[in-house]
Amino acid sequence: MRTSLLAALLALIITTASSTAQNDECANSTLVYDGGNGPYNNVGATTSLPAWPCGNGGNDVWFGYSATCTGTLTIDTCGSAFDTVLQVFDISCVPYPWCPYLTTGPCNDDSCGLQSRVTFPVVAGGAYFLRVGGYSGATGGFFLNIACAGNGNPPFDECAGATTLPWLGVHGSFSNAGHTTSLPAWPCGGGGNDRWFEYVATCTGPHRFYTCGTGTNFDTTLEVLRGSCGCPSQLTSLACNDDACGLQSSVTVNLLANNVYKIRVGGFGGATGNFTLGVALGTGTGSITPLGVGACGGTNVILTSGDPNLGGTITTVVGGGGASLIGYGFTPLNLAVCNACAIGHEWSVNVMGFSSTLNIPCDPNLVGASVYTQGIVIGPTNPGCPGSYAFSTTDTERIVIG
Repeated sequence: MRTSLLAALLALIITTASSTAQNDECANSTLVYDGGNGPYNNVGATTSLPAWPCGNGGNDVWFGYSATCTGTLTIDTCGSAFDTVLQVFDISCVPYPWCPYLTTGPCNDDSCGLQSRVTFPVVAGGAYFLRVGGYSGATGGFFLNIACAGNGNPPFDECAGATTLPWLGVHGSFSNAGHTTSLPAWPCGGGGNDRWFEYVATCTGPHRFYTCGTGTNFDTTLEVLRGSCGCPSQLTSLACNDDACGLQSSVTVNLLANNVYKIRVGGFGGATGNFTLGVALGTGTGSITPLGVGACGGTNVILTSGDPNLGGTITTVVGGGGASLIGYGFTPLNLAVCNACAIGHEWSVNVMGFSSTLNIPCDPNLVGASVYTQGIVIGPTNPGCPGSYAFSTTDTERIVIG
């Protein structure tokens, strides 16, 4: 998220370079891109702080750039018309508005004749200021050539190239074969050879990420983070796990709606293989339990199935002949009616029919709450309580929301 913000803020300060040096200061930097940029000139520019560490540079102009790869970045002024000096400032981990907090970066005077070249490692999404000046204050026209050479690693190997997880459920199959170990260092499981993912939370509450299941064939590690890809030191680990389900991994972490989170999956000690990655709302501890309260009349049964966790859907079905009601409530009872029939809970809500579907809201306050359900079947073939309106009651089930 901070990476995209850096790009947006850099775009806000785009200016058009001209003989009046509108990009004379850091705060008015011109945005530049991979390839050839220019022509520009530094005529009329002044000498900015911080002081030049090479070439006695002066009369400088400023540019902004966001790295498009993880690998090696080369910037040069080769082919320009005067004796240039060139310096780079990494602002990926510098607080906005950046300019007052610059520290000295790579600097060069003469690398290609009297022109300048710098080469240094970058991470995709990293943000940089470039300044071009003249040796001892020389002025003239110049070009700015930029080439970002990727390290040849697979896609999604780094945070900035993360795969988007667009919905809840199980995603994959994926592989971490050929991947490298990214910064920051893993806080659990000696994780390595990691692959990156991105998820935007659709609601506030606990979310579970997991590699559990037959789709994963190696010893995984799993971490959820938040922060800027361009600045690994500002990526904050929210949860990390090695072995939660056998040799596979699972974490539950509270997320905020509409916030962007990074997930990385690696291998214990750098192990590699294939894996699936699941995303679920809730804690994953939801349950559906028959209580053995209220059933009578022989053949009538109740069955609730589905996902009893936040954001999940459960379906209750009552079997038997005649008309049916399905009730939901929050207080357990064992109120005898006749024979073995009993009301198993207070009926806050009742639904006519043999089937009812309940969508569980994404509300973290619901975690751990219990809901009870029971069915009543009415008709002469249901003699639990005989009479003009013979009926029977089903068992009572307790649904605990996870």
